[in-house]
Amino acid sequence: MYLYDSMKIKSTKYILYASIFTALTAAGAFVRIPFYIVPVTLQTFFTILAGGTLKPGWAFSSQLVYIGLGLLGLPIFSNGGGIQYIFHPTFGYLLALPIASFVISSLSHSHRSLSLMQRTGIHITGSLIILFIGAFYLYFIVNIISTINYSLIKVLTAGILVFIPVEVFKSYIAAWMVRKLENYEVIP
Repeated sequence: MYLYDSMKIKSTKYILYASIFTALTAAGAFVRIPFYIVPVTLQTFFTILAGGTLKPGWAFSSQLVYIGLGLLGLPIFSNGGGIQYIFHPTFGYLLALPIASFVISSLSHSHRSLSLMQRTGIHITGSLIILFIGAFYLYFIVNIISTINYSLIKVLTAGILVFIPVEVFKSYIAAWMVRKLENYEVIP
């Protein structure tokens, strides 16, 4: 009986943590700096943090639930919500969130005792996944669906290169926070 109760409590704790990261990612969409095509938001920061703290399946789930809620119509994306959002040029960045959080978590949990720089490197890897998938989707939507004709160089510049300094900074701050949470044994 004790083992069952222990497993039930542990599962409840993981569900709670994943739900918190779902909510934080949604809140992060509203902390944004408008930019040329793609705004700078805190969504990626909370995705990175979810990957750094949660186990892979829970990190992935926290971001997948966020996308699902937005597609169901909750206005939790940076420019609204609803199923039509799949045609929004920035939807590819959202699609990449679960993948990035899973990769970050998998890499983080496969190596214990990571230095701050190693953890930052893992977080940057996740950020690059978001940027590349997002830019690819942006290129597809802009050139194929809306037929605006942006060159690949323009999309790579506007969708990836301009965000690298911000993402490196977010990755470092998230890595620092994860290390602090590990020290206080908050991470499940």
